Amino acid sequence: NSIVFTYQWDYFVSPSYFVQLVEGYRRDVTVVDKELLRRSWYYNQLQRKDPNVLKGIMPYVKGFLKAVEPFENGENFNASLLENYYRKIMTGIAESNASARDYFILPELVDNEMKRGEFVLPKGYSLVPLWFGYKLTKGNSYVASDIPVLKIRFPKHGDAYSDFVKKVISEMYINRAFYEKSFGKIDKARAWIGLGLKYNPTFILPSELYKIYVHQ
Repeated sequence: NSIVFTYQWDYFVSPSYFVQLVEGYRRDVTVVDKELLRRSWYYNQLQRKDPNVLKGIMPYVKGFLKAVEPFENGENFNASLLENYYRKIMTGIAESNASARDYFILPELVDNEMKRGEFVLPKGYSLVPLWFGYKLTKGNSYVASDIPVLKIRFPKHGDAYSDFVKKVISEMYINRAFYEKSFGKIDKARAWIGLGLKYNPTFILPSELYKIYVHQ
């Protein structure tokens, strides 16, 4: 019953269509594509998939749909109004859902849109690195996580897709190590570092993590 907010089409969104709609796997999870939120047809699709996901932000959705109509018809449109509604929708979906269900944001949004100020977290919320993404959490309290015991199948000879997945896993595990260290949980930080290096042995650790990892 969680929501995953992303725009990694090749690596996450398009595979999710197949495993959920064709294979019937984990249909309880709602994947929201940040880029498809720019298209009017996508809102109908989202509501069919999960009637509750847009429930708290319908005024923004209605405003956006009205503003995007001339754009999609090749007519003159108000670009600033369209962008304003779009940004309100991104933050609004998070704010209206995060208190009732787990809300995950994948790394590309944090590394790009959030740094540029295009996507803003709801007031009073923070991000916690949790496995392969960030969990939206009220406040700044510590959020525990088990150390994952996973067997991930990669192609024997590798390719661009598997290399990218390994990079994301490694970087997110290292981010979790930083998080654990910030709460004084050094042993857990070391464990996450070890997992991160497993998927990317050439990763150059920042000095503060290198010190705690080599002096075990």
